[in-house]
Amino acid sequence: MHNFIAKGLKTCGLQCIIIVLLLSLFLCSCEKEKVVVQGGSFKYAGTSYPIKKVKVEHVGYESEDYLLRFLAYPATYNVSETSTSGYGAVIDARFVSETKDFEVGGKYQLVSDSSCLVVYPEIPKGDTTYHDTIYYHIASGELRVDTADGYRTFKFDMFTADGDSITGSYLGEYTYNYA
Repeated sequence: MHNFIAKGLKTCGLQCIIIVLLLSLFLCSCEKEKVVVQGGSFKYAGTSYPIKKVKVEHVGYESEDYLLRFLAYPATYNVSETSTSGYGAVIDARFVSETKDFEVGGKYQLVSDSSCLVVYPEIPKGDTTYHDTIYYHIASGELRVDTADGYRTFKFDMFTADGDSITGSYLGEYTYNYA
């Protein structure tokens, strides 16, 4: 009887070890969900504005170089291939690059004739009064691109035609369109 119990415990113990090993193997093979870090902000005239998304587009050529559009906007603003809608502060800036996308470690100079900061007003539903969209011409600036935590970082210092600064950064994924 004693041998029978000992043999049963050995078999049970072996089964438990196999179950524990299989369970451990299963848990180790599960892929962790990647947390997408995405966001940033910029400061203009003493006010901080959120950046939820960045879009980079090739919009033309400047001599031998590429003309790239840097669009930074909040979650309350939507951009599609054919239209835009929503409200908030949007940076729409053009930069010259030797490559068709912003390269990590690169510094890019602003093309001032087509760069602006636009503040789209929030219009409550049913409101029929006129609300101004405000445009600020961006006269100069620089964009620096790097990486952190496996994502691109965009850091910028720009100045409006009136000399006010627009300083900010964004970390995360971005949308890229090449024409």
